[in-house]
Formats: sequence, C-alpha cells, structure tokens
Amino acid sequence: MGKTLTEKILIGVAVAGSIVFLARSLRLLAAGMELIVTYQKRKTNKAIASENPCLSDTGSK
Repeated sequence: MGKTLTEKILIGVAVAGSIVFLARSLRLLAAGMELIVTYQKRKTNKAIASENPCLSDTGSK
C-alpha cells in the first residue's frame, strides 16, 4: 500500500524534526560536559595554588 503525498511529507517533517532535536540535545550535552571539565580544572588549579604559594600567579615574592 502506498502512502499519500501528505503522509510522506508529514513523516519527513517528523524525522527531520527529531534529527534536529537530537543534534541540539547532543550539542547541549557536550557544552555541559565542557563546563563541568572546566570547573573541575579550575577547582584543581586553585587547590594546587593554595598548597604551593610560589606557584600562584599573584606575582608577589
């Protein structure tokens, strides 16, 4: 049984919409992961700098 043109168009729009939604979700997930990694690095760097005052970038000697 063949589908009508309207049904084909609706299916195409639904598939395209779900692909766009999936791509946006993955991009948001990647951005979130990047933020978490950046935060963890910053936290680690602050901890290292507080343990070793000579490594901190304040410039005071």
